[in-house]
Amino acid sequence: MTQATPSTSSTGLIALDWGTTSLRAYRFDADGRVADRRALPWGVMNLPPAEDGAGASANSANSADAGFRRALQAACGDWLRDSPATPLIAAGMVGSKQGWREAPYLDVPLAVSEVGNTMTIVDTGFGVPLHIVPGLLQRSALPNVMRGEETQVAGILDQLQVDDILIGLPGTHSKWVHVRGKRIEHFDTFMTGEMYAVLSNHSILGRTMQRDGAVDATDDAAFVRGALVAKSSDGRAGMLSNIFSSRTLGLTGELSPRRARRRITSPAC
Repeated sequence: MTQATPSTSSTGLIALDWGTTSLRAYRFDADGRVADRRALPWGVMNLPPAEDGAGASANSANSADAGFRRALQAACGDWLRDSPATPLIAAGMVGSKQGWREAPYLDVPLAVSEVGNTMTIVDTGFGVPLHIVPGLLQRSALPNVMRGEETQVAGILDQLQVDDILIGLPGTHSKWVHVRGKRIEHFDTFMTGEMYAVLSNHSILGRTMQRDGAVDATDDAAFVRGALVAKSSDGRAGMLSNIFSSRTLGLTGELSPRRARRRITSPAC
């Protein structure tokens, strides 16, 4: 768990970015500034267990509720004790079918300002309800969904104050979101982070890839080289062909094991 230096200012809002694998909590002061922040491993698929087997005989629904309450207690229980009337809001997979309560999707296109009009309310047991932000659904022959990224889009628009923008949100499932007139018009999802994990851990490409240690700035050249392939005639063969070059470039001595993992994260792959 990480925690910022405590602030003596009053608490105006507690916001949770509650995903599949992690829970991030932010305490905002009355002026809208982040006063404290914490990061815990208690995502919706990895909730803290009960101590000494407590609650083992409860039904599955109550047991799940207890797990979410334990995670919430760990994330911001002390903040709520100090400021018991503080509004509590969450976005992300906590509102999915696997989450605490399912928050129904809103259809795209829609104005960003409308995202917060329909919240799913959960009784936390701490005297203050949790308001869960709905996800977004784009209906088409190949539907698309997002949970959590819509709040990032709202924050970006608030900071930039632009009318027409294409927003890239990198992650396990990266998003590209087109916003026009402060309306989310369209978005696409790319399984970039997950594909990287699969290729580096479960394919032959990982055999010649050096994955220990942090990636440094000098590795950007390998990323750019991979990105340029997508714009060249060599890129026309498609992703399944291009990714194999991460191995062959290593065999011919043109790509070091350390830089191989940077190239495989490029758009060409």
